[in-house]
Amino acid sequence: MKRLYYYISLLTIILISFRIYSSVFYPGLNSDNAVTILMTHYFHLPGDLYFWGQDRMGSIIPLIAQIPNKVFHISAIYSEAITHYFLLIIGFFAISTFFKSYFVKFLFALIWFLPPEREIDITQLTLSIQYVFLFIGIYLISKLNRENHQINFKQHVFLLLAVFSMIIAIWDSDLAMVSIGIFILLHFYFLILDNSIKSIFKLADLYYLIFGIIVGSIFIIYAKSTSTIRNDYSLISKPNEIIESLNIFFKTLSDIFLFKLNERFTSIYSYLALFSIVLVCLFWKKVRFTDKLTKRIFLFFLLDLIIVFVIIIITKWTYLNGVPRRYFNCTYISATIIILLLFENINISKIKFYFVKYTLLITVLIGSFGTIYTLKYVWFPSFKPYSEYVAELKKLGKAGIIAEYWNSYIYSVMNPDDIKTTSHDGAYVRNRQMIDEVFKQDNIYLIKDCWLTSFPDTIEQFGRTLVKQGSPFNLANANLCRYNISSN
Repeated sequence: MKRLYYYISLLTIILISFRIYSSVFYPGLNSDNAVTILMTHYFHLPGDLYFWGQDRMGSIIPLIAQIPNKVFHISAIYSEAITHYFLLIIGFFAISTFFKSYFVKFLFALIWFLPPEREIDITQLTLSIQYVFLFIGIYLISKLNRENHQINFKQHVFLLLAVFSMIIAIWDSDLAMVSIGIFILLHFYFLILDNSIKSIFKLADLYYLIFGIIVGSIFIIYAKSTSTIRNDYSLISKPNEIIESLNIFFKTLSDIFLFKLNERFTSIYSYLALFSIVLVCLFWKKVRFTDKLTKRIFLFFLLDLIIVFVIIIITKWTYLNGVPRRYFNCTYISATIIILLLFENINISKIKFYFVKYTLLITVLIGSFGTIYTLKYVWFPSFKPYSEYVAELKKLGKAGIIAEYWNSYIYSVMNPDDIKTTSHDGAYVRNRQMIDEVFKQDNIYLIKDCWLTSFPDTIEQFGRTLVKQGSPFNLANANLCRYNISSN
């Protein structure tokens, strides 16, 4: 693939991805997405260092989104979308430097920006953002390793930026500690191989590592102390729970391969992906890494894939949440990088190489565009951006809304100044302050979808009695009814 064609293709892929998966246009936008948008609007420090209602998932996107939102007065939803894709693009360019051919870069662009349906959260949630900053850190360290060992200003800048990038990755997700730990151990192992144990103490790497551990620990501990809730996510599941998690994982795989899910292209993609993996691995002995750096990057992602997968499976939090597919975005990213690095360094005949090449291309294209087909013709026939439904609520003026979690925060994203929302008192309330904001409004509405079978004449919510006013109506793809706070 020629350079010009590659960059035209890359731009096209990014634009298609933004048009379909960004928060502005995504037809499957939900309250998890909405929290990021609302935090952009309401953001304040230090209380919002982590996402509302939890002490995990650092709010790096809402923080950076303050620039377009507060400085350039761009709406919260557009600010989130622009910031999210800016980070995804930076992460892509950081890791794609380790691929030699434009064809492989093109494949990874499809994987990263137009992922298969089961990995769609790469474009939606913050789990992929930890890898963005991990990629940046790896890129900076790799550039350092291509220099001589003389300590100079450039090396100091690269090391300092790498340290802060790794800290941000851990802030974004505690799981990043595992990946970063693997990378650090490998980095110093190879430094010792290339030099000696004694020489390590003469290199700046060691002292920046110590600096990073101290500064990172102080920041993470402080950030967690500001959270409104504390949880222990490090608990290991009991043996029977680990077995149950594995059963769920393999049951899901079985359903995919047996076409039991309403995701035909996911099943086709899975068969092709399995065939591609086997095909590439058949030529394992023909792999010839042309430089030490590529071989070391491959080894890192191989270890990351194995160790992170094991940790996800044995962690209590995974079991309690029913082994959700989004947790495996990390392992999917590592697995795809491994396969692409292997393919790029296989030394086989042209016929065999082209067979593998076009098998990978077909597999990735089906994964990317099969997902778009499924979204359009299975899950969201209208393919209408959900934000357009939400925008209809502007007709209500200033209003407070109470709903089931998945129908709550989402309805505030287009007009957070006038529409205040919270999940009901029996659901997961992300921000207690929003409850007061809801009840300050003159008009309060309930959304019964996924919560109530009908609108009751009276209902208790957050210690207040709400009395039904008027008839139910449909607006913004939801069933609403107005309520007043009882004065009795």
